[in-house]
Amino acid sequence: MPKMKPGQVCHVEIPAPNMKKTKTFYSKLFGWDCSREMGPTYCLFVDPSGQFGGGFDADAKPTKNGAVLFIEVDDIDKSLAAIKKAGGKVAKAKTEIGGGHGHFAYFNDPNGNRLGLHSA
Repeated sequence: MPKMKPGQVCHVEIPAPNMKKTKTFYSKLFGWDCSREMGPTYCLFVDPSGQFGGGFDADAKPTKNGAVLFIEVDDIDKSLAAIKKAGGKVAKAKTEIGGGHGHFAYFNDPNGNRLGLHSA
């Protein structure tokens, strides 16, 4: 996938308690490449254009709020500080992603929506 610019939606995380059914569903319906397994409970997907993707998370449980959007940022720590100053809350601090895929964090906006941050 191309390098993302700060502020772009860069990743969507979809709860997938049944990974096999989830991968079959999205690959058959939309032609997503669901072959990039990142361990037993996480699998990356990419759309047919190769321009956008996300992950299926077997450890996440579907909620009424649905999938999680991730926003690309230059510096997660600075972004989390700005989020707190603007009335949001940190839901998960900066965490390293294995395999050289950068870092992520979760936050809640002032309405309680959960979103993610990603940095290279």
